[in-house]
Amino acid sequence: MQAESDNINPQLSAEYLNQWNGTTQRIVNIDITKIQPYTTPDGKEQPYKIKQDKIERLSISINDLGILQPIIVRKKNNDYEILAGHHRYYAAKMCGLTTIPCQIKDNIDDFTAYMVVAESNTRTDEVLPSENAQIFKTYMDKRGSENEAATLNEISDKFGVSSTTVYRYVHLLKLNPKLIPMVDSKIIPFGRFEMLIAHLTDEAQVALADYIEMYDVHSFSGRNIADLCAYFDKHGAVSIAEIYEICNNNKPKEKKRDTSQGNIYEKISGMFPALHNLTEADMDDLIVKLLSSYFNS
Repeated sequence: MQAESDNINPQLSAEYLNQWNGTTQRIVNIDITKIQPYTTPDGKEQPYKIKQDKIERLSISINDLGILQPIIVRKKNNDYEILAGHHRYYAAKMCGLTTIPCQIKDNIDDFTAYMVVAESNTRTDEVLPSENAQIFKTYMDKRGSENEAATLNEISDKFGVSSTTVYRYVHLLKLNPKLIPMVDSKIIPFGRFEMLIAHLTDEAQVALADYIEMYDVHSFSGRNIADLCAYFDKHGAVSIAEIYEICNNNKPKEKKRDTSQGNIYEKISGMFPALHNLTEADMDDLIVKLLSSYFNS
């Protein structure tokens, strides 16, 4: 019978475990039903997004060649938890495999497990800004503020980024949640998102997100961000209609309510008293949203 030590993969051991002071590992085939995706101690999923197109590409390779690299797991209760290799796991399930080769990490605590999840993913794929932000924030939260300097140095060494860059990623999480995916998809440049945090209220950030969605904007340039922030600093508020004018090189007009007979805004206010205190810009936003909802329904 083959000894467990004969199953050790030295190359993988050096790649994933030695830097975390891990113990010797075993590589064995495990029933796929006994393996579960990673979750944090408070029940959250791993911070990286599962990409369906990558699963499909891997499934083609697995059908042809099998699984060439074991996934990394740790024992958790009566099952095993994935630390690296989620895409291979889902691709194996897609291919109908009943077992999957696993590299087992023994005696690993929750913090070290999270760090393996973090680093193994950053090595294999392009990592979204929000994913890095969540990784770095969790890393810093677990260590606590009293160890902040040492933690920043450790993150810098392991992930190849400066301390300033670590802070920038963490600050991304201060954006309104509607805007964060727009940084991930590069609609909003990563190098400029901090201007939005520094200048815009949460309400104004929501208006920006609504504008981007409503007009299907694919790129909100740094110039547009600077112009938007300057306008907000001057007026203290900004609407979707005003953002449209800013981004189309038209100076937003200073609007005053026209109270003359027949004005459409007065008619609307008369029909719906709850709207009486809205500005024309607010009504413009409301009308655009209602029309968009009507024609898309």
